[in-house]
Amino acid sequence: MRPSSYIECECRTGLSKIIGLLLDRYFELAKPPFEPLRIWQWLEHLNFPNNHAQDFKSVQVLKSDNALRQGIISHVFGKLTNGQQINQVLWEKFSDNYSHGGLCLSLADRKFIIDLAFEGDNTQLWESFLVQHQFHNYSDKKGPENLRSHMREQASQNPALMEIWASFNRRTQAQAKAYFFSSAKSQRLMNRRDEDQKISNATNISFIQANRALIESGRHYQTLQEFAEVALNKPESIKLRFGDEPLVRKSLRNCLGFIEPQIPDLQKLAELQCDSRFQHVETILYAACIEIMRVDGNLSGVKFSSLLALRTNLNMQYPAVSQEEVAVLKSEVDRLLFPDVKSAETFLIDYLEPQLAQNKCAHPQVYLLGDDEAFSPLKAKLSIQWLDTFYKLEGDALNTLFNIAAKSGNREELNNIIKFRCDQLLPKKSAPKDDEQLKQKRDFWFIRAFYFLSLDESEPYWNLLKGDKNSLLLFNNHSGQLARVDYPSWPELTSHKVAAILLAFFHQWPKVTLPSSYGTMSPAGETAYRFLKDIIWTIGNDSPDEAVSALNTLLDTSLLADIHMPLKTIRAEQLRRKALINFKSPNSTQVVDLLDNNAVVTVEGLRSLVLSELINYQKDIDGGEFNTVNRFYTKDTKGDDKGCRELPSCEIIAERLALRLNPKSIIITAEHQTKKQNRIDITAAKVISGERRLLVIEAKGQWHKDLYSAAKSQLYERYSSHPDAAHQGIYLVIWFGANEKVANKKRHKITSASELKISLEDTLPTELKGVINIFVLDVSRN
Repeated sequence: MRPSSYIECECRTGLSKIIGLLLDRYFELAKPPFEPLRIWQWLEHLNFPNNHAQDFKSVQVLKSDNALRQGIISHVFGKLTNGQQINQVLWEKFSDNYSHGGLCLSLADRKFIIDLAFEGDNTQLWESFLVQHQFHNYSDKKGPENLRSHMREQASQNPALMEIWASFNRRTQAQAKAYFFSSAKSQRLMNRRDEDQKISNATNISFIQANRALIESGRHYQTLQEFAEVALNKPESIKLRFGDEPLVRKSLRNCLGFIEPQIPDLQKLAELQCDSRFQHVETILYAACIEIMRVDGNLSGVKFSSLLALRTNLNMQYPAVSQEEVAVLKSEVDRLLFPDVKSAETFLIDYLEPQLAQNKCAHPQVYLLGDDEAFSPLKAKLSIQWLDTFYKLEGDALNTLFNIAAKSGNREELNNIIKFRCDQLLPKKSAPKDDEQLKQKRDFWFIRAFYFLSLDESEPYWNLLKGDKNSLLLFNNHSGQLARVDYPSWPELTSHKVAAILLAFFHQWPKVTLPSSYGTMSPAGETAYRFLKDIIWTIGNDSPDEAVSALNTLLDTSLLADIHMPLKTIRAEQLRRKALINFKSPNSTQVVDLLDNNAVVTVEGLRSLVLSELINYQKDIDGGEFNTVNRFYTKDTKGDDKGCRELPSCEIIAERLALRLNPKSIIITAEHQTKKQNRIDITAAKVISGERRLLVIEAKGQWHKDLYSAAKSQLYERYSSHPDAAHQGIYLVIWFGANEKVANKKRHKITSASELKISLEDTLPTELKGVINIFVLDVSRN
């Protein structure tokens, strides 16, 4: 039951309305796909009393976007294993009364949760969503009956679920009989049962009164067991059943000396955990310590060995113990048990390592290391140590331990463990071919090798993975839309890794029509194709250089023609990012200077200004009064005009630029030398915001043999990588006419400067467009 203070509190209502409006605006502006974890973090603590509005944008989006809504559901319910907590979350966060209107569970959502519980072997979550025959919450009664049939089918595949199913049916049948058959006979039976209960209660009370001293001293085991169960689960019935509530609570406070010999040590508790068993004395100990804390406020009088046993059981949830009380109890136990990190480490080693060492132990309590604040300083050390030591560990325990190591452990040590485990699992001639357990181990470690190691390091494991088309579904389990929030500490797939996945699997999974709704029960073909179409967008998270390189590889592959359009969209965005990678927006003073005085305030502005001067220079050459073009020609030995070579031409152009730009505090330098002895033909330098910014200009005559490669091999890779250059530059080509060689070839089809410019731009690598400008200066006399 939700606490009444939570319902009555109105302090969050106004704030929730404001945040709700902001969320509506977010959904109006943002484009899908949306991140479920981010949306849940905004919605989790909001309070909407009786808010059923359907016209809000956020409600509409959440109700229509199954991937988003079910991603939130998967995150919230996926790891809940306590029935009371599940019901509380369901009532508080996903009901019609107090949660956001878009989070109210539909029948499809309930099926999604049931399937989630079934696949994760979460019996408590599965049980919490059991459906009765008479289901009146929905107008379509066939839906619940179909869901009930679906759960019946799941139960037939799992003995534990079948036991829950049968027990639930027995209870509901009994409830139905009590509800529908209120005949005189049934009423008499009910009256007789009530009389029997009264007699039993009277007998209990008589026994307690007759043995009051013994029971009050906490030395009668059977009554202690009954007292603990009722005090923790249904304290309102204490007086009715036992007649004296103060006596019950006092008996529990006094019992520690009596029950201490029966309290198991850590080794025994570890065995009980592995066997999924417990002893009633654990419940008595818990109830006793709760009662002591309520009266004394501390547990200083409790023996150390009893506190150790209690510490293993603090995650139990009881209706009569609030979360605040649990937190206070835990804090007190930790104060007494763990004065330093070493004592906490000893506890974990003594309690958890025996569980990890037993192959039969299905559910070692590894979550203590990951979720418990008291053991936080030990996450890095013990997660790596246990992964390395307990090599036979598997299942959820191994996955949990690995994720702790991924988040907190030393990455180099973790990578070494991954490589060692993968090498051990590489196929051997003597190994059986159809070993399902071995395949599961390989899938576990090989997929992690692909994420955590470089492509070169993971190559032998990757080669085995891509040999099976179903391996793609493993990647979907870790990088699909519904899974990303579960692996926040894993490295994102690099663009080249995404490219490797697409090249390996895209042709193996035929194109299918994708419905708007999907989840864990979608057919494998739909799941795989959806993942392949979605994963390409993660390439945009990589650096522009890496992303563009991978995208070019994908765009050169005809097998990926179906996704060339989105790949081109991503590449265009990456080229834009690359062009602006070192861009700094001008401050207000610089903006005023730009508008009033046409000042240069960015590297992009410097590049634009130099280009503008080159264009003006071309105009002077074409139509000026002073035969400017003659400067680019000299007389040969026969007295004929001959075009200047590169160096003299560069000096002429640099002189022109200097005359025009020096008054604007732009320094033009010819033959600029860098630290690595690279010669830059022309540079334009200006101090912007206290830093020198450099524009690199590489000049080539039309005849140069490297005419078509110099823009990339010299200008970009060598010169524009100068720390002041912001990876930008101008490639200046000097055109002397069609009779000259082009790229050292006499036979060419280039007839004009404009044709040469187009030809050069066509061969310019895509990743350089936007950061390098090509300018052909026409000094021909034709």
